[in-house]
Amino acid sequence: MAKQQTAFNALIADLLERDPQDNGGWLYRSLSANRFSGEAIGYRPFMAVLRPMMGLMIDFVGGTRQYTQNDLTGGSRERTWDRAARFRATDWLRDWFAAEGVSRDNWSEHFRRELVAASPRQASVELRYANRAGQRSWKTVRNMPFDRKDPKAVAIIERMDRLNAFLAAQTVEPFGPIFLRRIFSNGDQPGFDWDLGGRLYALGHDNFQTAKRKDRASILINGKATKEIDLRASHLTLLVGLGHVPITALEGDPYQVEGLPREVVKQWVTMTMSHDKRHKRWPPLAKREMMEKHGWDLTKDFPLIPTGDAILAKLPILGPKAEALTVSWGQLQFIESEIVLATMEELAFSHGIASLPVHDSLIVPEGDVELASSLLKDAFKASVGVKPVVT
Repeated sequence: MAKQQTAFNALIADLLERDPQDNGGWLYRSLSANRFSGEAIGYRPFMAVLRPMMGLMIDFVGGTRQYTQNDLTGGSRERTWDRAARFRATDWLRDWFAAEGVSRDNWSEHFRRELVAASPRQASVELRYANRAGQRSWKTVRNMPFDRKDPKAVAIIERMDRLNAFLAAQTVEPFGPIFLRRIFSNGDQPGFDWDLGGRLYALGHDNFQTAKRKDRASILINGKATKEIDLRASHLTLLVGLGHVPITALEGDPYQVEGLPREVVKQWVTMTMSHDKRHKRWPPLAKREMMEKHGWDLTKDFPLIPTGDAILAKLPILGPKAEALTVSWGQLQFIESEIVLATMEELAFSHGIASLPVHDSLIVPEGDVELASSLLKDAFKASVGVKPVVT
């Protein structure tokens, strides 16, 4: 009963904090039992509270899943996208609490986020299998075992543990405490040497990385307001530094191509750099997202072949015969992650400044933006010989 009471209190706090004007006030959460592993509230007490609240107190929509089976999946039925279950406070629930003097406007007077760092049950470093043609999509997130006495693995783990210890001593609102894990990919590929993937991911489902950018703008680090600084066109700039793409590609906005929306150009570049050859058709997930966000039918409005030809004329990210470049998306992610991690370490251990990574950007205290931007540029140039644009 105590666990259910804790689950109820936490759920009420989250429901009332969510702005009903922002995306309808929905909370998103996977309800698979294994997704509660290592969380403060387990699956059983959470569901024991959620089920009886549905209807009067909570609007609930179950999760959905879409599969694709065609030549691109090697004939296998492959999961192409998921949407987590979502729920929100009903008007009745908000009105009931408002009548008792508790509303979103005075939320902080009645609730607070627990900022005491708990000992994480998950490792700070994970290694995953490669995704191969014909495999079901769950393979892409399947962890693989590795030798934890391997010198390179030991060094990576020690590096992450040191950074996590520093971050655990900081106060981050409203998303703290912070624990980061570094996830490497393609661990079963021949010649793997801890140099593929390696991005930093925050622990937990409702964390600062999954929040919308405007919500991240409210983050406080040790009571200080923050700013998010970005590496503009990070992977493209890496390709320039590595000698695969001419530096002229970075003139102006790299994603501005005449006659095409910037979002379409960026989508095409992103999916092409993470693939081993040129796509034959727009992926289902990209089509769905563009339709939902902009009302564009990618297949009809932006036919893939002429769209790709126009982009390649400005950004030659494929070889002359449309083959992939010799550098893979895994290598690019690794180089980028090393740059971001080196910057975070310099900020933390040379200046005592905490920062939060969002892949190719960093959230830092407002007063430290200039220093953080300078360190990020220096780390990038030290890695590939080119200074990036940081915005």
